[in-house]
Amino acid sequence: MSNFAARNLSLGQVNALVKKLGGEAAVLGIIAGTTKFTLEIVEGSTFDEAAFFQPCAGRWVDADLDRYVGLETRSTRSASALNCRQLEVGENEATMFGQSGSDQYAQTLANVCDLGQIAELIAAQEGGKPGVLLNNGCANIFPVRGKDGSLRVVHVFWSGGVRRWYVYCDPFKAVSVWFAGGLVFSN
Repeated sequence: MSNFAARNLSLGQVNALVKKLGGEAAVLGIIAGTTKFTLEIVEGSTFDEAAFFQPCAGRWVDADLDRYVGLETRSTRSASALNCRQLEVGENEATMFGQSGSDQYAQTLANVCDLGQIAELIAAQEGGKPGVLLNNGCANIFPVRGKDGSLRVVHVFWSGGVRRWYVYCDPFKAVSVWFAGGLVFSN
């Protein structure tokens, strides 16, 4: 049962959630994909990252996300606060985020993305639906802060062949190159 998403919720909390979602019929519709469900995180609210970033039928999550960033319940901002730009040409991470120790790198660290913002975007596009995130196999690239304060890079891909989002977490590498067409996010 370690993959059971609601393992830390009481039956009363699950019941309250079903009521907020519109009742049993609405929940069954969400599960079946016949009812649209949009998750919006309230500005300044807290978000349980560990509950969301679990592997499931529509999502694979790199264990390094927990290992190097940590999955906690912490405050987050709404995904609507995010800015993004499309890579016109291939760029390395030093161009996107700056060299370690530079003003651009410090600015990137000051404007990292929250895992709650990333989760909100993925949840809005369950099943690979169109939305803010690219769902064509190109990278959605998010700078995040690691447990040790270092810059980490979370990249999210949709794989239409297996119908799931892939969430990876890598260390910042100045020489790592990302292909044209990807989206780079920041706050």
